[in-house]
Amino acid sequence: YIGDQLSFSAPFQNVPAVLHTLNTYNNADFMTSLATTITTNGFQIAQEYAETTPSSIVQETIAWIAFETGSGTSTGQKYIVGIDDNGIANGVDNVEYIIDYTSVGYETSPDLVAAVIGENGPDGAWARGSGTFSNTSQGVFAEEDQEKDPERSHVSEPIAWVAFES
Repeated sequence: YIGDQLSFSAPFQNVPAVLHTLNTYNNADFMTSLATTITTNGFQIAQEYAETTPSSIVQETIAWIAFETGSGTSTGQKYIVGIDDNGIANGVDNVEYIIDYTSVGYETSPDLVAAVIGENGPDGAWARGSGTFSNTSQGVFAEEDQEKDPERSHVSEPIAWVAFES
């Protein structure tokens, strides 16, 4: 893994939740983004192609946003931001990771965005909803491709997430 080192314009008080995604589609092969080595001052970001073997890698534009963890309201709307790693394998063939936001008191299911922010194990992964979704929790898998093998087991990965009142 070799990523570009990015620095925040001002340091965060705590390690922030960094959400990221590719904003372009310049490669014919599957790709996603990956943020790692997150500190209060910055992080590394790169293109992630998991187990696929692209014939050539074309540069993509990666968008990202960093949030201080915690909860509150903005323009009257509730939000909560977190970083979690439960230490349990949470690939699609394993057990979903449950993001619990009961403390916020959403009346309906919030809008939630999640991203993998680590590189544990030999296979790449990205965050994917598991089907569990309510006003108190969202299930997430560390999804991986099936390019070189049919299994979708994956080691535990840290997940950054933010839920906004919808």
